[in-house]
Amino acid sequence: MANHVTTWISVEEGSPEVYQKLQLMFGDSSDLDSWDSKKFHDTLYPEHAGEDYDREVFTTRMGAKWCHIEDCDISEDYFELQTTSAWDWCRGAFVRLHKILHEVDPNVVLSCTFEDEGYNFVGGGAIKNVDDLYEYSDETLKYPDRDAFENEDEYFDACAKFHEIADESRCGCRDEALEDVTWVDDDDNEQ
Repeated sequence: MANHVTTWISVEEGSPEVYQKLQLMFGDSSDLDSWDSKKFHDTLYPEHAGEDYDREVFTTRMGAKWCHIEDCDISEDYFELQTTSAWDWCRGAFVRLHKILHEVDPNVVLSCTFEDEGYNFVGGGAIKNVDDLYEYSDETLKYPDRDAFENEDEYFDACAKFHEIADESRCGCRDEALEDVTWVDDDDNEQ
């Protein structure tokens, strides 16, 4: 069975029109049971809506063999989308969403964090310019081994610490990617 990967996608910078577009795309996400992989794909690729599922095509477009929405929070100035996918994070969906929003606001910045359920990797990314994704991951995390602890309390404390470290790593990867996409070379801006 494939490991599930959770991805959290956020708008870091965007005009009011970006949030209006997101509302049009995901506004009916209150019924999350209807947001299967196909509906998510067709929302990002309306020109391909109605096509039969093809694993290779879907994986290329969305970044994983399946990917569905778990949660979506939209307001007039906030957006966070949580997805679950198989084996890998939904890199393709992230890039495609940015491309759609970039048409509305060329300065839109998206960020994400992601984690494999077995902690084989955690990471983060950001994108500002079309197809210019910065992505970093950490594959060094090792979940605590229950047998290495004398009692349950020690094990649970170690697990809590592990989750803090994993969260810091995810956010650190995202922050590094955000720094890269928003970095401005002052020498390039001199006239």
